[in-house]
Amino acid sequence: MNASSSANNRAKRRPEVVENTTIFVILADSLVLLGSLVLSFFIRFHYLGQIGVNEPGMTLGQYAIFMGMGIVGALVIFGHSHLYENQYLLSPRKSFPRIFRACLLWFVCYLAALRLIEPGLAQADQTSPASRLYLLMAPCVLLFAMTLWRYVLCKLIWRCARQSRLIENVLFLGWNQDCVDAGEIMTADRGSPMVIAGAIRPPSQGFAQPLSEGMKDFGEFSQLSDVLRGGQIDMLITTDTELDRNDLGHTITLCEKEMVGFQLVPTCFRVLLSGLSLDRIFGMPLLGISRLPLHSRVNLFFKRVIDATGGFVGLVLSAPLIAVFGAIIYLQSPGPIFYRQRRVGQRGREFDIIKLRSMKLDSEAGTGAVWTVENDPRRLKIGRFLRASNIDEVPQFWNVLIGEMSLVGPRPERPELIRKFRDEIPHYNARHAIKPGITGWAQVNGFRGNTDLTERVKYDLHYIERWNLLFDFQIMFLTFLKRDNAY
Repeated sequence: MNASSSANNRAKRRPEVVENTTIFVILADSLVLLGSLVLSFFIRFHYLGQIGVNEPGMTLGQYAIFMGMGIVGALVIFGHSHLYENQYLLSPRKSFPRIFRACLLWFVCYLAALRLIEPGLAQADQTSPASRLYLLMAPCVLLFAMTLWRYVLCKLIWRCARQSRLIENVLFLGWNQDCVDAGEIMTADRGSPMVIAGAIRPPSQGFAQPLSEGMKDFGEFSQLSDVLRGGQIDMLITTDTELDRNDLGHTITLCEKEMVGFQLVPTCFRVLLSGLSLDRIFGMPLLGISRLPLHSRVNLFFKRVIDATGGFVGLVLSAPLIAVFGAIIYLQSPGPIFYRQRRVGQRGREFDIIKLRSMKLDSEAGTGAVWTVENDPRRLKIGRFLRASNIDEVPQFWNVLIGEMSLVGPRPERPELIRKFRDEIPHYNARHAIKPGITGWAQVNGFRGNTDLTERVKYDLHYIERWNLLFDFQIMFLTFLKRDNAY
């Protein structure tokens, strides 16, 4: 057998190695689950037997059906949480948050299932109901045991000879800035299941950029078939700017013949990539951004419930502040205490934002729409304190309550400034995919007022792509701790 055939056979055995590793991890997880549930039983009934409701006569056998249900349910949830994919087997940092969420979901489902089946079990064989203390203890023990086990597993895999077969060798077709960015993402995490083997030139052109240090040059496009047949490559990645339609089809066919994965980096989508998905309309495939977290109606519902509740509570609690500072504003500058300003909200819809006035009346009459600057002569004496403490923002709870804004989101900007920013700042208008907020991820990271717009947009897009309810609560909490140098 020649070297090429040997390498090819090694590559073709990789799926079997991955499958066997997955089976091993599932079996090991089952043992950890069983051990955690048994340990929880002994802690509850042998060490804490007199705490809580006394349950005489409980045996491990009576809990067997409860434990069996718990193990099966946990494995299903772990699989749904992608904990058996290579990237989570190889990276504790990535797997730990998923393990935590999976254990929390398992606890909720386990508790609900036991509450449903207990009456039937009790009537059938007089089985006592599951201990409440046991049900609270089991997920805690499971979380600790599973986290420790997965950490040990990761270390074992990295040191095991099979580790090299769990890693995918990636070949880039072409090498431009988009490929450089993709390569940096792959190599940034030590637990990444991908290793860059090198790059091969696209047809009729060379590399757009010099290859990174340590990368292998695999030659011309005409050699692609031989390279893939050699068995060294598990995945081929290219961008949609490197190949024309015919060459792209030929490349996909070669990858299919040699059982090499093929991935295309869609450079026409340079923003909100986490929401990129392939949908079908009457059987026709359509690629677009349609799976951002706040595209989900369930997520929108919960966010709106929190916004409405927070808006109402915020108005009630801030009413004394508005009254006190409104009186101070009126004494310093007789006239309206509220300032209404046109802003741009979700999908470009305009609305009037409401703030406590921190400037003199008609402060923009001669200048038009401009940002506030340090030691702005238009500002009232109380104005700096209002802005630094964010008290001028509290009337915006009304905007939140009526649905024009959210508690958390990108800060809304004025239409006159947006017409300028959208042409100067990359992806600026992508911020309008969701409702604007009273506070946001950019603001708690210091990007408020006259700060770098490009960086601010990056933080806003990060929030849009990675939104969840806990993220919102984190930002609201940080808002009370952060104090920006607002003008």
